[in-house]
Amino acid sequence: MVFPFTDWRDNLKPASFRGVPFEVEDVGGRFGRRAVLHEYPQRDVPYSEDLGRKAREWPVTAFVIGDDYMEKRDRLIVAMEAPGPGPLIHPTYGRLTVICQPGEVMESTRDGGMATFRLTFIEAGELIFPTSSSSGILSTTAGVKATAAATFAAAFNTVARAGFVATRAIDSITKTADSIEAAVRKYGSAAMLQKLNSSLAALKAAATTLITTPGTLAAQWAGALSVVSGNERGLSDMLTAQWDRSYADSIVPDLTDDEQAARDNERYQDELLAAIAFAQAADGVVDTTWLSYDEATEASDALAELIITGEEYASDPNLYATLVDMRTALTTLVEDAVMDLPRVRHWTPASVRTAFDLAELWYGDGTRVDEIIERNQIAHPGFVHVTELRMLSK
Repeated sequence: MVFPFTDWRDNLKPASFRGVPFEVEDVGGRFGRRAVLHEYPQRDVPYSEDLGRKAREWPVTAFVIGDDYMEKRDRLIVAMEAPGPGPLIHPTYGRLTVICQPGEVMESTRDGGMATFRLTFIEAGELIFPTSSSSGILSTTAGVKATAAATFAAAFNTVARAGFVATRAIDSITKTADSIEAAVRKYGSAAMLQKLNSSLAALKAAATTLITTPGTLAAQWAGALSVVSGNERGLSDMLTAQWDRSYADSIVPDLTDDEQAARDNERYQDELLAAIAFAQAADGVVDTTWLSYDEATEASDALAELIITGEEYASDPNLYATLVDMRTALTTLVEDAVMDLPRVRHWTPASVRTAFDLAELWYGDGTRVDEIIERNQIAHPGFVHVTELRMLSK
């Protein structure tokens, strides 16, 4: 018989803090009890008073490396200095909610192109959060929307430019409105689409006037997107990809002033829309009633990755700061809210079964059959093939 061999390196997890990745040289842990030692006069036997478990600590020697190591270094420093607890992906202990204690970063000319961090993370424990997760995220998402609108209003400009700058801005509004409508049509209800189409039609009709008043244009875009609900993440994906393209187009060298202005306007509009979509998606993730820890954290982590892209592209320092605040609040609040939920487990039945049989086998409860069907998108509940299934911990 051949026994499978798994190298220990296969079990290591990619390290990151608050979604910022880093490489690891050494890791450790400090565990134990808190105790006060009492030593009495004329007694040879002391007494140790147990005061409970000591807060767990995880010292980490980390490093970032490469031609862009300074950018990676700065992102990790921002994560270290962000307020409140955050998620740490530890290479051997997995996902932890921690506070980053004061650390140090070292750079040398001998080891060029890298920065080494000596960090200590301490478990966050049971901190006091708002009774409603929504209240904790609303202030940060509102800040993103307001800052994005202010940034757009200050930067977008078609006045005193060649005629094609205004024409391109109007075309961009029309094309973007059509792209949003097409994206939402894939999942939106008839009522949602009707409201969205009405708002987008009004926006396109007034585009010639709106490009001269960017503050009003920003408000119109925010109003149109406010009716979208149910798949804010899908809209965020589409708008982030669009922002990625317009950002790249805006940094082409040797453009005329008017061509640069036309491309910058497209970038500023995509920045505004993506930031609004991020904020609405963050509200949606926090407000969702999740059934498992894994599904909730997967959703928040995926959105956090999109927001990090936005942070990299942000044209204004204030917008960058509000995006960081929102991402930090999102990951912290979701982690705290779902910590005690069941975990997703992967299970492959030994033979073909009905979905009802699977519910009985795994949960000992046939009434949970619909949960299995929905989570695994089973097309034929009466004949489930032998395949890996996603189940909740019992």
